[in-house]
Formats: sequence, C-alpha cells, structure tokens
Amino acid sequence: MKKINSLYEKRVQSLNKILTKKFKKPSRVNYNNSAENIINEIKENMLKNNILDENEIQRKLLSIKGNLNSLFEIENSNGSFFKYNKERYTQVERLEGHPISKGISINILFKSDEILVAEIKREKNSKEPLHSNHDHTTVSTLKKGKLKLLIDDNFFIAERGDLWIYRPTNHHSILALENSIEILIKYPPVKTW
Repeated sequence: MKKINSLYEKRVQSLNKILTKKFKKPSRVNYNNSAENIINEIKENMLKNNILDENEIQRKLLSIKGNLNSLFEIENSNGSFFKYNKERYTQVERLEGHPISKGISINILFKSDEILVAEIKREKNSKEPLHSNHDHTTVSTLKKGKLKLLIDDNFFIAERGDLWIYRPTNHHSILALENSIEILIKYPPVKTW
C-alpha cells in the first residue's frame, strides 16, 4: 500500500491553484493574419493574463526581432544564374555574438529560404573565437590558402579542396595560417555576423 504524504499533496494543490490563476488559458490565436497582427494578439494575451508587463514585452519583442533579422535581413536571390561580384564583400566584426579579429570579410553569393552560400576571405593570422552554431549547420570547403581548424577537441589543417562540417553541437574556431578563401553553405540560412 502506497503511503500518502498529505503535506506534499497540499503543496501540489496550492501550486496548481496558483498556476491556474496566473496562466489562464489563452484565447485562440488566428494565424491567418499578418505577422504584426499575430505579435499584437500575443502581446494582448500576455498583458490580459498578467504574464508580462508592457516594458518586459517590448524588451522581449526587440530581442526577438533582432534575432529574426539574422534570418531575414539578407534578401533571397532571384533567378538561376548569379554573376560573381567581388565588390560585395563586407567586413565581419562579430560572429555568433562574439567579437572577432580584423581581417575576415564575407561575400554573399546566394541566399534562399533553405540555404545561404557565401565566400569568406581571411587574412593571415585572422581568427574566429571558439563558438558553436546553435540553430544551423555549416559545410565549408577551402578554395585557397591554409587554415587551422578546431572542431570540438580535434585540430585539423585545411588546405585547398578540403571540406568540413559544423553541426549545431560542434564547438569550433578557425585560425588563418595563410591568406585564405573559404566557400560555405549554411542551412537554414542564418546570418551569424
């Protein structure tokens, strides 16, 4: 026969009452509306049910919109052929939120809803700090130069033609041993710089 702990049972009942009162069942959200309408509807539900106050909601919305920019701030490429443009390089200053050394620049070659293809130029001795991809996979190949890769606990020397992959669970960093050019594919197409 199972022994009943009445004090425990009372605590569970009290907790259930508190949670039920605090988190009332939200009204049904209509996802056929535009994104802004959905955000406003969620915001109203949070205010109505006393989940968050107005200031907390605004801070969280700004944070979410900032993170979404990483997906949507680069426009999708249109067409079937894309002429290479060496003038499109931009200097990278941060990677996955970490500041990086100078000497790394990126050229977006193609972007769709599924993938991002880019060319990365690395000057000798430029370095990416140890980080991980939380929400995407990256496959890279070296077009020119020489890189020292750290993937989890393993070091590799990448030379022209070598290929490597970073999965969301891998910690990794790169040191350019020579001026180098890397071609990478990210899926989904996340802007991490």
